[in-house]
Amino acid sequence: MEIDRCRRIKRTIKQMKVILDTNMLMTPEQFGINLFSELDRVINKKYQPILPKSILNEIQNIYENGKGENKRAASIALDLINDCEIIETEEEGDDAIMEVAKKYESAVASNDSELIKRLKNNNIPVIILRQQSHLEMN
Repeated sequence: MEIDRCRRIKRTIKQMKVILDTNMLMTPEQFGINLFSELDRVINKKYQPILPKSILNEIQNIYENGKGENKRAASIALDLINDCEIIETEEEGDDAIMEVAKKYESAVASNDSELIKRLKNNNIPVIILRQQSHLEMN
């Protein structure tokens, strides 16, 4: 009887979702950090990286039209996106991130100061890059 109760409890626990913003996906090339290793360290439990489709489109646009470091960073970001679940949204850009964060009650990894303010005002957990070397959850 007790075992059955525990199994039911385990099934109801949701996996944490983390939304990755464009600028966070570009940090491996820009600052030499291993994004997923840092997320593993900061979150310290199983999670699913996700991103709105508009963020994928933004990175593809940077890759197709960018030059130099931006193009390389976008190329690496596109490789990282293979591990992410893509979410369709009504909104674009930061509004899409807000839409997904609220819908999935997820954390957001971003370095965009305006977006971070909006997220904090809505009590959404934020993961940021600190000292260009490591991630930190606020």
